[in-house]
Amino acid sequence: MAYNTIGDIHIARQIMSIHSDWILIDYIELYLKYSLPTLEKAAHSIIPGISRETVLSTLIPIPPLEEQHRIVDRIDDIYQNLQD
Repeated sequence: MAYNTIGDIHIARQIMSIHSDWILIDYIELYLKYSLPTLEKAAHSIIPGISRETVLSTLIPIPPLEEQHRIVDRIDDIYQNLQD
């Protein structure tokens, strides 16, 4: 996963993006990282990668924005405690 902090750009073919003003990008990142094994199992092309169709058909539970923040903060706390 990569983050575009520059603005409107185009890097190359085969890039998918998620953009929203009401979904916390850190929440989406955590969800996709958690779902990566399942998404990778669905990858069945000659070129390694996850198909656009797989990404588009992935259902992502989207709680209210405040709950997204709480989830991300809690998981960050858990990871921090594991590193200590």
